[in-house]
Amino acid sequence: MHDKFPHNIFNIIRKFVKRQGRMCYAPTNHKIMLLKNFVTGLPILCLLLIWCTACPPAPKPNMTETTMEKEQKDMGACNTLATVKNMTGTDGCQYLLVLRDGKKYNPVKMDNPNFEFRNNQTVKFGYTILEDMMGICMAEDAMVSVTCIEEANTAAGQTEICVKASSPYDIQWLKDLEKKIRPYQISRFPYEGEYAYLLKTKTNQYLYDCYAKLICQIEGKQMNDCVRLVKSLGDEVVIWVVNH
Repeated sequence: MHDKFPHNIFNIIRKFVKRQGRMCYAPTNHKIMLLKNFVTGLPILCLLLIWCTACPPAPKPNMTETTMEKEQKDMGACNTLATVKNMTGTDGCQYLLVLRDGKKYNPVKMDNPNFEFRNNQTVKFGYTILEDMMGICMAEDAMVSVTCIEEANTAAGQTEICVKASSPYDIQWLKDLEKKIRPYQISRFPYEGEYAYLLKTKTNQYLYDCYAKLICQIEGKQMNDCVRLVKSLGDEVVIWVVNH
């Protein structure tokens, strides 16, 4: 009713004013009568205008949370996995949090300042990205305020976080394997929605998932299920080659 009523009132006002405008062309006695009618009706029109504009707006329907709000809640929850990487050798850097997609976050603010970082430590944390803050550590993708953090339990030799590495030095377990078996080439493959890494030595090949678990291996030039699996993965990206 409120939606239609103001519209009708304004139509009445428009007609009233239009009618009063005719008094410019009316005889003098008629002008006086019209002027009296206008003055008499003016307070009523003012009251109607005040009443119409004072009507409260129609209540808005309940809105579901936006994708951005949901992402912000997820970021604040203590459920983001990361591997701690000691970057103190790089100017302006200390410890960085490396996410499963390879992003590196610099924890410049900590709600728990007593938390002790260790290199290659796996943690679960919540955070807020500090959009307007700038630092001198050029290795970071963003600076963050850590709202909560805890150490994640991992099995020996494995990790809870899957990292898209561009170099064996992006992941500690891959770096350790490179030093241990001395591959001449390391490749990254898509694997079950995540990643796998193939390490080729002069004699054997080893396929690991991104959690440091050995999937299979190829000994010499034999043809086995592991060879067929590697061929089926496709989209090979070479991330490490030894130049002789």
